[in-house]
Amino acid sequence: MNKAADIDRENLEKYGRSRNIHVVNEIVDNGLCVRCGACEPSCPVDIIRFDEHAYPYITDEAQCLFGCVRCIKICPGEHVDFEALDQKMFGVSPSVNSVSGIIRRHLVTHSTESTLRREATSGGFVTQFLMFLMDRGHIDGALVLGSESGSDGWVEKPFIARSTAELRTAIKSKYRLVPYLRVLDEIEKTPGRYAVVGLPCHLHAIHKYVKATKKLEDRITVLIGLYCNVAFDPKVLDEVCEVNGLTRGDIKHLDFRAGHWPGTILATLQDGVSAKALKVDEMRDEFNLLKLFYAPNRCNMCIDFGAEYADIAVGDPWLRDRPDGEFKFPEGWTSIVTRTEQGDRLVREAEEAGVIGVFESSIRTYMVNWERAARYKREFVPNNIWLHKLLGYRVPKYFRDLPKTSTKSKIIAIAKFINYRLSFFKPYRMLGLKVFQSNAAVQFFRRNRGKKAARFLQDLPRMERFYEANKPPAPKLEDELRNVRVRFREE
Repeated sequence: MNKAADIDRENLEKYGRSRNIHVVNEIVDNGLCVRCGACEPSCPVDIIRFDEHAYPYITDEAQCLFGCVRCIKICPGEHVDFEALDQKMFGVSPSVNSVSGIIRRHLVTHSTESTLRREATSGGFVTQFLMFLMDRGHIDGALVLGSESGSDGWVEKPFIARSTAELRTAIKSKYRLVPYLRVLDEIEKTPGRYAVVGLPCHLHAIHKYVKATKKLEDRITVLIGLYCNVAFDPKVLDEVCEVNGLTRGDIKHLDFRAGHWPGTILATLQDGVSAKALKVDEMRDEFNLLKLFYAPNRCNMCIDFGAEYADIAVGDPWLRDRPDGEFKFPEGWTSIVTRTEQGDRLVREAEEAGVIGVFESSIRTYMVNWERAARYKREFVPNNIWLHKLLGYRVPKYFRDLPKTSTKSKIIAIAKFINYRLSFFKPYRMLGLKVFQSNAAVQFFRRNRGKKAARFLQDLPRMERFYEANKPPAPKLEDELRNVRVRFREE
């Protein structure tokens, strides 16, 4: 059945149907797919599905409509016009070197409900904020990521939460790639106002999708973005299980951030026994290990760390601002930046209602800290894009200049690229998992983590200079943006 009002079915029938369809396959085959899931609901004949690695495929090429490229129009894999989004949303653009995007306010906050704050990954802001928006009638539902345990074990499950009770079931962060936006058709079909919580790439797809579907533009009213360096390839769960002598079916529940902040990956088996998934100290070490072998290459070509095109962007408060260089907010807090006027207004409303506790931080504190923490995006990603272009691979276009990088960082990028290519082979990944859980590796991770506080203090003067040179300009007000006419480039 044709779901798209803008497809002229009769005209398409006249010219026939496409064979050997390229629009989805080409994106996947060229390593450009972000695996966001938006192409499935966009398809007017409903022939896109996802494999076990979250990649889309065409189920029946004979049914693909000739001339229909709707899935490509909303795909963020090959191009996202950052410059046009900057002008449309803020009226100004950030510095090329910045990883912050445009910011109105930087806050450190938490849910004032003690149980929710304790059970959340860090502060419980997102769940509490969505509950507040729902209670106040600002939204009728929210796209969130929950999980469930079935015959195949634990899996993530995107869904539209329509009650505060359902929102609570989606508490806690998940870090594997899933075709998250595949449930957008429910928003298209069901009138109402919705919030979407997503990674930067998910929001890129949303911004492209609303240009193709007026219903979504009217119904998605709040975008909450998550800070992101990388997500993990779906196969990470199976292989971490395998290295521990388990299968995914043995896992009843997986908590990526169990225990005291920042937490650790904890698996609960079907018999109720809980065990650490990896033999390293904590989440920071675990994620650095997994990033070596399970960071998708398309993530390594994304320059958006801070969810720059959200109304509100959130993440962990990895903020060092103490004399000893240790974290200022070690447990039970969420770092947020408000980007749009609407996002800032809703956060102020939640603060006034007393559902969140707020510590007003500075944009300086945010940028000084993330200048180092997000260097992965500011240095490695541009080098990875440069290297792929040099080798003749297709790369994503952002219509924004990339930061200039050093020769040393290019050499590091080449080494990481070689590691990535070797990571195509399962024996290499499995060997890496075992080696980096050895006693020597655990000690290395521990020492490296301990040195970061000292390095922060050493680097503070340089990071202060970075902030002064690249602090974001003030965004225009909504009234000033109403008459802005923006042309989006598609290639």
